[in-house]
Amino acid sequence: MKMTPKHSLFYLLSISLLTFSVARAQIGEVQSQNRTIIGSVGTPQLKLPYLEYVEIEDGTSNYYNLWYKNQDDPRKGIRNIQFYASEFELRYLYNVFREGFKIQLQRLTVGEERVVILRPGRSGEPIRIRIYYNDGSKGSFLLESEEIEKLFGWLKSDSLSYFEK
Repeated sequence: MKMTPKHSLFYLLSISLLTFSVARAQIGEVQSQNRTIIGSVGTPQLKLPYLEYVEIEDGTSNYYNLWYKNQDDPRKGIRNIQFYASEFELRYLYNVFREGFKIQLQRLTVGEERVVILRPGRSGEPIRIRIYYNDGSKGSFLLESEEIEKLFGWLKSDSLSYFEK
């Protein structure tokens, strides 16, 4: 194929436009995250479920993640529920979990999801925490009485909890 002045002008223009568009591309500002484990049901190692506090560099979007192994569908593996909470709201969630051993059924909204806490059928059994997601999926996990304390970090003397900051 013989290159004519018309073709060379087309290629020169194409390369110029491509170079200009690549040169104008910008990389966004990197936001770093600082993750702190508030508590885990495993002691001393990390074990599901666990609660973490995620602090974003600019401080505007700090939130919590409650990670758990899905008891409803093991194929879905590990799931989480993300929410923003003040110290008061986190203490409220702790109290609701504690009351789960006395009250038959509790419903509340945590973040964007609906959480249902079911009292155990027999004394000494764990409570079931069922999470209904906005996308229609659901998940659940079990918590024993002493695991609630560990999950919220009040029994972990070797690490600072969010409440002590």
